[in-house]
Amino acid sequence: MAKKLTGEYFKKELAEVTPDAVAISVPLHVVIGEAVDVASFFSEHWKTITDGDVVVRPGLDRAGKKIRSNTGQEILALVELVQSAQTQLLLSTAARASVDDVDRARFLVSELDACLAWLFDDGVEDDKDAQLEAVRGAHADTPDSIDALAAELSDYAGLAAKYRAELEGVPEFESGWTGEARSLATSLRERPAGGAKPTKEQAEAMANRNRLLALLLQRVNLVRSATRFIYRNDPATARKVASAYERRRRSSAKKRTPEPAPDPTPV
Repeated sequence: MAKKLTGEYFKKELAEVTPDAVAISVPLHVVIGEAVDVASFFSEHWKTITDGDVVVRPGLDRAGKKIRSNTGQEILALVELVQSAQTQLLLSTAARASVDDVDRARFLVSELDACLAWLFDDGVEDDKDAQLEAVRGAHADTPDSIDALAAELSDYAGLAAKYRAELEGVPEFESGWTGEARSLATSLRERPAGGAKPTKEQAEAMANRNRLLALLLQRVNLVRSATRFIYRNDPATARKVASAYERRRRSSAKKRTPEPAPDPTPV
């Protein structure tokens, strides 16, 4: 069994990362979920499969020294570290919000998002997809605070409640989640408001989270880049590590772009 990687393993790299070097345009829970998927893909596709001298399926090990055999393990370790750092960041903004409440809120956001995405994934981009993208987009660039988490949780609860009857047909969905999400969002909002200016603790928590996130994104992007190269003649496999969130967002943006008006008819 591979030795578990801790923050000490990344210490040297973290010291070289500028906290403001990372910028994400998608919700953090989407980044985390897609990173786990990328790590799983890496594990399954690292080794080249051969039959004698014949390559049955090329692996990411053919990408050379730019990518290491433990990159997938590093991604999973960084996912855990980022999640822990995010929890500490949120707690630093609200002393009365418990670790359990924050973790549960993040869990509900992630699960409701996953269930809604699966429910709406019917191969047709329609109003349902647009509604989910609207919720995601509304919270992609929101500040890291308990209030922001509460607002995001409330929005997901509202969308899930709208399609609750259909969600009941998704085995992974639990009917009590929508009510719990609304109650928890209210509870988080009722905690005492913090000051507008970040404290030293908040600034340090933000910097730590951002450094870890920068390393995570660097490795995820490396695997995606290597996959595009190795499977350049196999687009179906290459797409497996592409960001489904970004793909859906681009598709929605295209649908919202109005058709150019025809040239006026000469008279």
